[in-house]
Amino acid sequence: MDQEPMTHEGYKEGKAEAEGDLEEELTKEETPKPSRVSAFEDAAQSAQDIIVDPSTYKWKVFLAGASGSGKTMAAAMTLPGRKLLIDFDNRAEAVVGLPDLDIYNCHEPEPKSPKAWQKAERVRQVILSEIRQGIFPYDSIIWDGLTMLGRISLNWAVTLDPKRGLGGSPAKQHYGPQMDNLSKFVLSTLIFNIF
Repeated sequence: MDQEPMTHEGYKEGKAEAEGDLEEELTKEETPKPSRVSAFEDAAQSAQDIIVDPSTYKWKVFLAGASGSGKTMAAAMTLPGRKLLIDFDNRAEAVVGLPDLDIYNCHEPEPKSPKAWQKAERVRQVILSEIRQGIFPYDSIIWDGLTMLGRISLNWAVTLDPKRGLGGSPAKQHYGPQMDNLSKFVLSTLIFNIF
């Protein structure tokens, strides 16, 4: 259907009419009803329709929950293949005896020592290096004890600045480096691709 080109006058008239409609819409007292259709409905893809190559697909899982709620057991029993559990809080007894699971005790007896964080960092670096070299013998890694990892990261950050808060506790200048290092640690472990 051909339309005649709009003249400048026609444009002005249409614009004024549209502005009037908008003004009328804005001055209505009743609130427009929200749409009943989610913005994700058309944008999201059904998980049943996604095809994944199992030979290259790698799980990246972060489990959070209360202490003793079964996160470590769930990971040890669910993740595929041979698993390495890095135990930061010396509480891996719940998974002792499970098949295809090796436990590396990374617990530092002196958690207030900066050595605990340095040990955790070293373990992460060695694992990443072995993955890059193609000699890492595990299919899954379980980093167990994010709460303890956060504590030892904070204890390391306290050594950066001798000023302390009340009673020798960490002060605000310690939390920035602690959060930065801990987040980098966690994010870097999520990019490990074990082939």
